[in-house]
Amino acid sequence: MSTVIGDEWKSLFENNPGFQAFAVCKDGVIIWQTTNWDLVNEAKELAQAPDAAAQSVQVNKVKYSRVASSQESYIGTSGGDEGHFLMTLVQGKTWLMALVAPESLPELAIIDLSRSAIRLIDKV
Repeated sequence: MSTVIGDEWKSLFENNPGFQAFAVCKDGVIIWQTTNWDLVNEAKELAQAPDAAAQSVQVNKVKYSRVASSQESYIGTSGGDEGHFLMTLVQGKTWLMALVAPESLPELAIIDLSRSAIRLIDKV
């Protein structure tokens, strides 16, 4: 499974180098993440953010204010140079989480992340 996720991360980054970090959260537990990111302690709370329409989330001590959310996705921005935090639902309680560069357009990056989620259905 980790090879499939790693391959998807490589593809996502090659298609959009604005992606800086990536993780897969299943049932509130991180099952895979890039080495430059650690969401283990925040995973459970983050996984609840879309359902709760949380006004903001804390990721590695950075506050990301909600730009848009639904039951299937969440977009937050730091409003500074920490970029944007994105989440999209794979299936059930499995989420893809990503950090994108400040100059990236999060509304477009979420489309790329959603395509990755579709490719990972029934694989994670």
